[in-house]
Amino acid sequence: MDANVIFAALIRNSHTRDLLLTTGWNFYAPEFVLNEVYSHIQTLSEKTGLDAKEVKDLLAKLTLAADVKIIPASEFEEHLKQAKRICPDPDDIHYFALALKLNCAIWSNEKKLKEQANVKVYSTGELSRKR
Repeated sequence: MDANVIFAALIRNSHTRDLLLTTGWNFYAPEFVLNEVYSHIQTLSEKTGLDAKEVKDLLAKLTLAADVKIIPASEFEEHLKQAKRICPDPDDIHYFALALKLNCAIWSNEKKLKEQANVKVYSTGELSRKR
């Protein structure tokens, strides 16, 4: 799952949060996703009406309750070269490398990521229909 999925789950009780908490599916994210989320804590605080500590607490609760596995870059670095070749957005290479390592799809609402045929990318709407 990409950072935007986490942002959506944090900002409001939504289909995204529901999918995370109720499907029982396995979710994985590269470790840098936490840095990305933390770098937007102020914006998340403004959008949620929570203070920074409360946003961080909510992030911890959501990732724990959804059993999101945070994977260190060292575990998928051998796939970075291939990910660079196939990923349509250089900012999302780590998601592709992790997906290649785990042989799994990516959960993202970025349409641009579907502009390749090597890794399946599902939007929130598509996952909602797969329940």
